[in-house]
Amino acid sequence: MDQPGINQAQHGKFSVLYLFFYLNREDKKIKIEQLKKYLADTHIIIGTPNEAQLEITEVKSMSGEASIAVIRSEPRMGYELSFKVELTGCKGTYLEGLKCEVEVEEMCDD
Repeated sequence: MDQPGINQAQHGKFSVLYLFFYLNREDKKIKIEQLKKYLADTHIIIGTPNEAQLEITEVKSMSGEASIAVIRSEPRMGYELSFKVELTGCKGTYLEGLKCEVEVEEMCDD
């Protein structure tokens, strides 16, 4: 996902391989509570560096399903999720001090 506005150096995208080892699970179905903890621990920052950045500071709610399948020796994530997160403006950007909530009604891997 090489889109402008996503700070990949600060985990601005799902790292399937990292998530795969982070969970260290035998079965490949991911529990929603584990996914919420992963998102909270990762410090995801969205935006343009040193200009307009928002950080996910809290996962308010999350529902749906997520799993990891190993295809041709590569872990691949499948998901169908709905979630609500709190975003906070990052220090040193013009969004500093801003707090807002974003709700995604459906995000899926297809």
